Amino acid sequence: KAILNYPGSKKRLLDFIYNNTLKYIDKNYAKNITNESIAKLVNYHPYYLNRLMIATTGSTLHQYIINHRIAMAENLLTATNATISDIADKVGFSSSLVFISNFKKRKGLTPTEFRKKMRSFI
Repeated sequence: KAILNYPGSKKRLLDFIYNNTLKYIDKNYAKNITNESIAKLVNYHPYYLNRLMIATTGSTLHQYIINHRIAMAENLLTATNATISDIADKVGFSSSLVFISNFKKRKGLTPTEFRKKMRSFI
C-alpha cells in the first residue's frame, strides 16, 4: 500500500524508476552495488525502493541487478573468448562460482555450456 502513496502518477513512478534506478544499474552493474547504495542515491529507504521496483518491473532490486549482469555476461560469452572468471569479474559477480551458480539457475546451463551451444548456431 505504500506504493499507492507515491507522490504522482503511475507514469511518473515508472519514469522515476527508469531514470534514476535502472539507468544507474545499467551504468554500474559491474561495480559492487547494493540495494542500500542505490536507495541512498535516490534518497529512498531500501525496502521502499524495492517495493517500487517490484511494482514497476516485477523484480526485486537484487534480482534485477543479477538478471542484468547475466544478460551482459551472455553478450561476453558469445562475442569474446574471455575466461569464465574474467567474465564473472567484468559483470560484477564476487566470484566465478557465484556467477556460474546464478547463470545456471537462470539459464539452465553453465556459462561454458551456454557458450558452446551459442557457438554451435554460428
